[in-house]
Amino acid sequence: MSKYKMDLDYITIGLDISVEELHGIIMEADIFIGNDSAGPDEKIEAYLKKSQCLQALEEYGNSSEFVEKALEIQPDMPEVLVQKGIIIDENCKYSEARAVYTRAIQLKPDYAYAYYNRGKSFTFENKFEDAVKDYRKAIELKPDYVPSYIFCGMVFNLYNESEKAVNVFNQAIQIAPNYAVSYRMRGNSYSLLRHFEEAITDFTKAIEIDGRDVSDYINRGNAYTAKGEIAYSAKFENTEETLKDYNKALEDFNKAQQLAPNSFDVYFNRGYILFCIEKKSKDIPDYSKAITDYSIAVEIAENDEDIQSDSNYAAVYRNRGTVFIANGNNTEAIADLTKAIKIDPNDAFSYFWRAKVFYAQGKRKEGDIDWSMAKQLDKSALNTGIDPNIFWNNINE
Repeated sequence: MSKYKMDLDYITIGLDISVEELHGIIMEADIFIGNDSAGPDEKIEAYLKKSQCLQALEEYGNSSEFVEKALEIQPDMPEVLVQKGIIIDENCKYSEARAVYTRAIQLKPDYAYAYYNRGKSFTFENKFEDAVKDYRKAIELKPDYVPSYIFCGMVFNLYNESEKAVNVFNQAIQIAPNYAVSYRMRGNSYSLLRHFEEAITDFTKAIEIDGRDVSDYINRGNAYTAKGEIAYSAKFENTEETLKDYNKALEDFNKAQQLAPNSFDVYFNRGYILFCIEKKSKDIPDYSKAITDYSIAVEIAENDEDIQSDSNYAAVYRNRGTVFIANGNNTEAIADLTKAIKIDPNDAFSYFWRAKVFYAQGKRKEGDIDWSMAKQLDKSALNTGIDPNIFWNNINE
């Protein structure tokens, strides 16, 4: 049966529509759009289905034309209004979009998809309580609509209620047990709760269902990394178990690199695990591979404005700086840590590590200034260090 013949909302609700099928629906819609003898209802349906498919393909600009044509025929049709709201949301005009969704709800109070999209619009502006209310209403009205559960759970994660998120994702999995996104999102919740075994299980399931999403390999790699660090700290420095997890993490990052060879996240995370493996497995570690990966990540970041607005932009310089310290390259370390501080002047750890380099170079005044800044910004940054006076005395005996 052609997916075009399905209910109007199925294109959004259906979890089994491929890209090829979306293009097929567009072709069928074009037949009705080009048919002068087609009635108004057939035309509206064709315009909406083509718009929905284009939005599913993230071609929001192209979808706008067909939404406007549908509005010319039926300006108060809730389904058309929701499509219009989605386009407005994409232009970051969230309050304007919510007004359109609210109008759709007024016209059709049991329209779950309107509540769902208004919830997303609230989410975009970090209005989480309002978002959850709308997602819950969407779930009440249409309990089999999985995306409402997904976004509701994501919001719970955003304001540190990951246990609630797990419960919501559990419901989504009961409804659609072969939907990879639900396992991916629940895995993220388990990671936030530091339940790394459960997280690894969920990311593995997501990979089994859909092995093409690079984030599953990165997230599972990070879960293995965290699990290995716990083994090292909790089991009397169990290096063997730690390295086992670290190497599994490396396998995941290598696979992620094959899928996304230009991904900042791949090199950022693999650089860290390469550093950890060398540090814990070699008497004379070679950090050159870690430095190479961090350097690739830096190059990618410097050419991507989105990455430059992310916290990991400063972190990649800080992390490479700490690897330079371990490798004995203090000049390069100072340069990287100074860059990290320029990007994020509130990063306590960059001041902490630069202070240690200054002390090692015999620059007591500069070290004291950085140490004081680190302590002022975040006392926890000093938990891994030692008293500066003791450190200074030790290196100047």
